[in-house]
Amino acid sequence: MEKKMTKKEERAKEAEALSNAITNRMTLVFCLLVVSIIALVRVTQSSATELWLLNALPVFRIVTAVLLVAALVWRGICGRRKTDERFRVLSSPLLLGVAAALFVAAMAYNPLGSFRVIVWLLAAALLFFVYEIYAVDFFLYTVVSVVGGMAASIVGTAAFRGREIFVAAVALGATLVAVAIVSYLAGCLEKDGTAPWVGGKLIAPAGMKALNAYIGCGVALLAVLGAVCFGHALWFIAALAAFYLVFAIVYTVKLM
Repeated sequence: MEKKMTKKEERAKEAEALSNAITNRMTLVFCLLVVSIIALVRVTQSSATELWLLNALPVFRIVTAVLLVAALVWRGICGRRKTDERFRVLSSPLLLGVAAALFVAAMAYNPLGSFRVIVWLLAAALLFFVYEIYAVDFFLYTVVSVVGGMAASIVGTAAFRGREIFVAAVALGATLVAVAIVSYLAGCLEKDGTAPWVGGKLIAPAGMKALNAYIGCGVALLAVLGAVCFGHALWFIAALAAFYLVFAIVYTVKLM
């Protein structure tokens, strides 16, 4: 007769299954990232293949848009059914994130170029890894840092050259929106331990400090404003990266 597992053994087995699911998801995302970057680099190595990519770009945009809509619908269905996807490798949030990253890459390639698309893919993968591994307050810090860094990069090369001022305004607006959303979520999480419309993963850990997310918002906003006012985006992006590295080290030590 099979021995019934104790609650402690059940929790240990569940924790192991959850760890395996997270590891498999991270491996899958890493493989997709490597394949995407290699494919993009190979295609843009020659003018002929890059021209082919530019001609095929409208098709890629339509395909990625369809995938994004399908992923949104599937995410909504799973949310309505309250499906437990913690142990799934191909969970609906993962599929939605991949579809969104590819859609943004397809939309941004023509105006921003292959280098910034690669940076975006790296940033999207970073967001996923931080989401899976670290505490939620560091994930929120990462969100505003990524948005601020990308916006400062765009502003530094586009601002104050005719119509590109509009691009600078959009970048600054995107940063302000990210700061507002992250500040709101950080306040909700510190107060109640949960936040609306963000899913079950974003539960405030013990000792969460909303101040950390607020610091990230301030640094990201200052980096973009500095790039807008002075135009030397590289210095402000380096400062933003330095602040992020300090927080990354602190949170990594907390994991040990």
